[in-house]
Order: sequence, then C-alpha cells, then structure tokens
Amino acid sequence: MRSLDIFYPLQDVLAAGNLTELQPGRRLKLFLGEYGISIFVFKSILLDAQRDSGPFSHQFLVLIVPKILLDTPHSCFTIEVIQHDLTPLVKHLAPGDEVPIQFVVASEGIKQREVLCEVVSALNGSVLVDDLIFEKLDDALIRYFPCKLLKIRRFVVRSMVRSEAILSVDAPNESASEVEGHNVQAASKTKKKGKQKKGKHTSRSTASSGEMQLCHNYLDSFHHNGIISGLMLIYLHLKGSTSSAGLVKTVVIGLKAGLLPMFMKNCLPCLHIEVVEVDPVIVDIARKYFGLVEDERLKVHITDAFAYLDKRAAEEVLAEEDHSLKLDILVVDVDSPLPTTSLASPAICFIEGPFLTRAKHSLSEDGLLIIHLVTSFSGVRLPVYSSLKKVFSTILILHPDEDANDEVIFALKKDSPVTEEQLSAAWSKLAASLELQEKQGWEQRVVDSSKLIKLL
Repeated sequence: MRSLDIFYPLQDVLAAGNLTELQPGRRLKLFLGEYGISIFVFKSILLDAQRDSGPFSHQFLVLIVPKILLDTPHSCFTIEVIQHDLTPLVKHLAPGDEVPIQFVVASEGIKQREVLCEVVSALNGSVLVDDLIFEKLDDALIRYFPCKLLKIRRFVVRSMVRSEAILSVDAPNESASEVEGHNVQAASKTKKKGKQKKGKHTSRSTASSGEMQLCHNYLDSFHHNGIISGLMLIYLHLKGSTSSAGLVKTVVIGLKAGLLPMFMKNCLPCLHIEVVEVDPVIVDIARKYFGLVEDERLKVHITDAFAYLDKRAAEEVLAEEDHSLKLDILVVDVDSPLPTTSLASPAICFIEGPFLTRAKHSLSEDGLLIIHLVTSFSGVRLPVYSSLKKVFSTILILHPDEDANDEVIFALKKDSPVTEEQLSAAWSKLAASLELQEKQGWEQRVVDSSKLIKLL
C-alpha cells in the first residue's frame, strides 16, 4: 500500500496501473512533469470521489492553489503560463479522452489591482508594473510594517514576476534620498497624464501624510537575503578592500527592478556598487517605478555583461596589471530569457566556462562570485556544480530546504579550503557585527540565512 506521505513520479505510477480508472476515495500524491517535457515539476494530489457522491458539475476538475510572495519558479509565472504547462500533464489523469478539463484557481485574496505601466522591450518582450492590495498579508510583513495597508508592486516580464516591492504609508527606515517616481501617487499621475515633469522628485521627507512610500530597506525574497548574508560573510573576512576609498567593490549583473542594489546602497555603506543591465527599458522602469537612484556609490551600466568584464580586463592590462581594478564581489542575478527552459535562473551562458573564467579573472584574491540558481529539476544542479568546480575550487551553497527550487551559490577565488569551524566563526562575527548597528529589521533574516550556508 502506498504511503500518503510520499510523492511519486507520475511516470512510475502510470507504469504500475491506470490512473484514469476511478477508485472511489483514492488519495494519491504525485509529481507532475519532468526534465525536457515541462517547465516545472508540480506537487499534486489526485482525489477520486466516493461512491454515490451525487451529480457533479464537472467530471474532472483541476484546482490550482497559488501561494503569495514565494521565491519558487512557480510564483514567478502567471496562472496562464502554469495552466498551459499543466494541461498535457493532467490529461494522464482524466477519466476518458473526451472529458473536458476544468481549471479553477483558488483565490489569492487580491482586493485591488492597478496597472501602472505596460511596455514592450525589444530584448525582453512584454514588461508590466502593477500594484496589488491583498485581503490578507504574510505574518512577516505584518510584523515588519505597522501599517495594515500595504501594496505589493510587481515587476512582470513575459508573464513572469521578476521582483516584488513593498509600499506603505510608514515604510521603515526609508532613505532620505530623492527618488523619482517613488510613490504610488506620482506613478498614478504619470499613468494618467502620460508624462511627468522633468526633474520632479519625491522623497520621504517631503511626502505628505498618508502617502505611500516604496521601501528599499526590506528584502522579502529568500535569494536576496541569501545574497546579502553570503556577501556580508565574505567582506567581514576581507583583509582590505581593493578600492583606495576603502569600499568593497561590488558588481551586480542583472538589474530587474533595482531592489537589491538599492538595498545594498541604503543598508551596507561599505559597498561601492555597479550594476550591469543590457536592457535600457528595464533601467528606465526601475528608475520610474521602483525608486532606483544613482549616486557616487551606485552606478548603472547599460551594456552586455561579457563586454563589461572584457573592458575591465583590458583596462587592467593597460594599467599594467593594477590590482586596484579587481572586484571584491560579483553577483549574477539574471533570469533566463526563455520560460520553456528547465533553468529559470541564471541564463545558461552565466554558468558556462567562458563566463566563469572571466568572472574569476575579474575578482581580487579574496573575491567572491555569487550566483542565484533556480531550477525545478534536481538533475540540472549537478552539471552546474561540475562547471563551477572546473574554475573555482571552493564552493558553498545556500539551500533553504529539500523542496525549494532555488539556491544561492558562492564561489571563492582563493584555493585554500574553508572549514566548518571557519563558517561557524563567520556566523558569529556576522551576528556580532549586526548587533552593533542600528536595528532596521532585516538583520536577523540575514543571520538566519547565513547559518544555512554549507560547503558543497
């Protein structure tokens, strides 16, 4: 008898029997999907009605139960994309070829939705920004934001949610920097009028009472908190930054909505940040709708990542191998441009030899490469690890749990091994360092994430 606590691959169950035959009261947990056939692997439960259950309005019903504000690939796609991926998979479960499949989506509790921007990018296709108000909020958000009225601003590319920002009337610890398009009111006016006066800025200090502000001091996503935890672990160990100004040279490849680099700038004053983004449309949206502001500590380069690293390498040669041009931290946070791939993040070129070799060369002796990896198929991870091992000898992994589809990979340029004792000492230093800072609410999440970092 099959255990109710185990999920079984659909193909294995099909080989053992016919699932299209009704077995009254049956409850079977299944994995739907496989590498090369579907975008995702879905967890599902097959339920057969009891005998004499009465008439049904639908003989075969598929109930999709979405979750809000998650960091799995499923949450990054719209229901339409998920339904399209599921349709050929659930046909194996339908009681007959002619039985229509009825899809129903469980309520996400969306109370209000406003579309702020819809454009088409030559590089990324359809791009959308919208604001959502939910009936019920996550407990972590309620604890962090005293205000009960919150909005979630989403950055959607090709029907995939790439970033989510929090807007509140009392956004905690907001920077006093002037931010163009920083509040909901300004964004709404831009949408209605079709233009905005040049040079018009809105900051928290000048915002009127009750005006919603975008918070740059809160990172809800697992992988962003993971990047910060690993980043902080490494710069605690840097003997000295390669920068003459004493700042840790950090490059982020992939802008998205700009939430990660803005958090870095606001909360980590030791960093000098450069962002590499190939799509000017994405940069424009990050500035207008997500409060991206450049200054002496944050610069955005609209260029290809390979061209950017090659240019740095050429400048280093001209400067007669000047090591002050080396990077301390290189972050790769680039989603795959094709939703039909088993590798949702990063784009495959960023885990292959040519890029990894460039990345290692660009790093200082104490440098760190960070890659956000997202895949629904466990078999994809091993080739990624193997590719990294050919270039970097010391690799660490931050993986939240066995069921999660995303993880953060840390590759150290130094060849000397890292021990568990050194990791434990690093956690202690990180916690002590954060205890000395003015509390902003994100410190404990970073410490918790750092404790999940393990040697590969």
